[in-house]
Amino acid sequence: MKLAWGSLTLGLAVGFWLLPVNPGESAQSGSGFKASIAGDVMGDVNGPGVLKYLAPSKSVAGQIPGRYFLADNQGLRELGVTLSIPESAKVGSYKLVSASPLDAGKFFEIRVDRSVGNNVLSYSNETKGELTLSSFPSKPNKVSGSKVKGSFKFKTQNNEGKSITVQGKFNFLAK
Repeated sequence: MKLAWGSLTLGLAVGFWLLPVNPGESAQSGSGFKASIAGDVMGDVNGPGVLKYLAPSKSVAGQIPGRYFLADNQGLRELGVTLSIPESAKVGSYKLVSASPLDAGKFFEIRVDRSVGNNVLSYSNETKGELTLSSFPSKPNKVSGSKVKGSFKFKTQNNEGKSITVQGKFNFLAK
């Protein structure tokens, strides 16, 4: 398995969220994943929608609970939106927060990445917002073929304190 960039273990330890890049896995049916970004960065995010489950694992920080990654697409892209969703998630509304990398998998988190040359600028600090899941897999081993539908709206900052506001929705069948 190839990774978009960096090492998954190292990435999680420093807060990076990486999705494997597997050609052909991102082709979904439905309207996909769409978001509008305003503020320090302006733009639209459009992708097929991707949902991946990461099983519980051990790290230097201890046991990391199982969690889902929901994103517009896989791999490095000009603008990308990725949500980290606890394994226990069900249909409903949830607060989006900025959690410590030591709390990976315990909270509903969001991250917006912007590629600038060879660098990735991330927005995931001081997050305030809401995620609504209208349809979501009932079990981690039942991701493939599951309908994934919902919406989100949040405000977040980068490490320099520059803010963005993001709102979007997703509707696709997970592969």
